[in-house]
This record gives sequence, structure tokens and C-alpha cells, in this order.
Amino acid sequence: MATEHLIEQGCKRIAYLVVNKSLSIGKTRMQGYIDALAKYNLPFDESLIVDCSNSYEENSVIIKNALQQLKPDGVFTSVERLAFATYYACYDLNINIPGNLKVISFSSLEIAPLLNPSLTTIT
Repeated sequence: MATEHLIEQGCKRIAYLVVNKSLSIGKTRMQGYIDALAKYNLPFDESLIVDCSNSYEENSVIIKNALQQLKPDGVFTSVERLAFATYYACYDLNINIPGNLKVISFSSLEIAPLLNPSLTTIT
């Protein structure tokens, strides 16, 4: 649903940010990402799967590099902390959300409804 939402918003180059793609939930969300790309006949590019860490400092560098090198027009984050890190990276890089980059995230936080409309979340 998250990837389809980005595609429906016009995104064609969507990065998927994940902390641990070997965990079952990470695998399931990544498979949904891959399935949505196939459904809309968009190519799967493994370089758009961005492995992040549990460290805010490391993620800041990883995400900034990904945004600059991969130039996605959409970002799907597997957890909300990666969405927040993406927002900070975009702020630092002067990338406008949602003008230049659209971001969607899964969220298990109780404050997810408060994040809208700034951040689209799936709870």
C-alpha cells in the first residue's frame, strides 16, 4: 500500500529504507515494495534498497548519501525513525518535501495521526 501510494502520487524512482531486511517484518514490507513496483511495471533496482542502522548519526550519513547519489523521487521507510531521519536529511540538503521528494512510512507510534499531513503513515 505504501509503495502504491507513492506511485499513485507520480513517483517512479522509490527508495526503500530498512534497518534490518533479514527480520520477517522487514522482508514482508520489502516484498510488498517489490510487488507494487511489478504491479505498476516499474523496474526493481536493488541499489534503491538502502540498508540503515540503529544509529541516528550513521543514518544521517547513509540517507544523505542515498538522496544525493540515487536521486529518488519517493522514499518508503520501514520504520518511522527512518522517516524522521529522512526529513532531517532533506532539511540539511534543502530538498523540499513533498515538492521534490515524497515520503511515506510505517508507524507503530501512537502519535502517527498527529504526523499527518506532514508525513503519510501506515499504522
